[in-house]
Amino acid sequence: MRKFLFKPSFPLEAIKQIFISKMLDVLMIDYFPIENHLPILNNRSGALITNNGKIDFACFPNFDSPPVFFSILDKSKGGFLT
Repeated sequence: MRKFLFKPSFPLEAIKQIFISKMLDVLMIDYFPIENHLPILNNRSGALITNNGKIDFACFPNFDSPPVFFSILDKSKGGFLT
């Protein structure tokens, strides 16, 4: 049993459920709009990163290489990195 220095005004289980539901809402977004992506580029490769830090598209080691992550095109098979 956890001991608190103060008595929480909100039940701890309710806080856990709210937190988990909010996290699932973030993870269950089908596709982020393109305006929510930021390109990260260098002279050889590039990536598209969402505003919450998820890499949706990345081609390595060169621009013309097959993409490593391409969930921006196919959510179920494309893969991503968070």
